[in-house]
Amino acid sequence: MSPTPTLVDRSDASSAGSPVSSWKDRKACHRSPKVSEAQKCARAAKEPRRKEVLARALLIKTVENSPVNEQQLRVLRMVYDEITKYPKDHWIAIIAVVIHRSFAQVKHWFSNERQKNKSGETIDWINELGEKLRVRPLAVELCENWSDEFFEDVVMVYNFKAHRLLHWVD
Repeated sequence: MSPTPTLVDRSDASSAGSPVSSWKDRKACHRSPKVSEAQKCARAAKEPRRKEVLARALLIKTVENSPVNEQQLRVLRMVYDEITKYPKDHWIAIIAVVIHRSFAQVKHWFSNERQKNKSGETIDWINELGEKLRVRPLAVELCENWSDEFFEDVVMVYNFKAHRLLHWVD
């Protein structure tokens, strides 16, 4: 019989004999979801595209203190308000490429927005790759398959819509 995996409880790290607990004792939200072999293969297949988008986002240089323009702000607000307050890094890279802002600026914008605006419900949701996402309930109601490709399409369409709307106003 193989021993069960153990996890050291860091809450009492100062004592010499720190208590040890099983991974089963963790809260459900702290447990990793079981990932199937198919999901692992699908993640591996997505990895080159994610790295490519991240590399493109990291190449974008914008002035550090430059404020976002109205079109960029609309896209950022739409993602924050309607999809997720906690986008994964590859989704942040997609947003950065679409709105042409640096990766760091987009990442900091979401962090700052969460600090300013603590309202809004999110739910933990696991996508087809077995990755845990924190999305808005409305986003799951509208679509249950929030893949990278679908997210990119939504952001690009909304960016185009914001561009046309602002162009129409001018």
